[in-house]
Amino acid sequence: MSIADNKKAFHDYFIEERYEAGLVLEGWEVKAIRAGRAQIKEAYVVVKSGEVFLIGAHITPLLSASTHVHPDPVRTRNKGQEAARQARRRKRSRLGA
Repeated sequence: MSIADNKKAFHDYFIEERYEAGLVLEGWEVKAIRAGRAQIKEAYVVVKSGEVFLIGAHITPLLSASTHVHPDPVRTRNKGQEAARQARRRKRSRLGA
């Protein structure tokens, strides 16, 4: 199940394979995504030192967000090292390596 799809990418490019991965999110981001306030049209993924980062995704905070939280809608989100290792293992097993 995917929560957000990049329809523009599917229109502009030929997508050979899809990979699903988890992200390290803050509480307000989870609530906003569940409310359908995620936009990944301009987002992309970068791999640095074995970690995967989502850059350019925009998650609009809910108006009911706590006053002590200062949300950054376009912050770089990290997939996390353990999640990255699991994704690499799944990819290798899919490729038969």
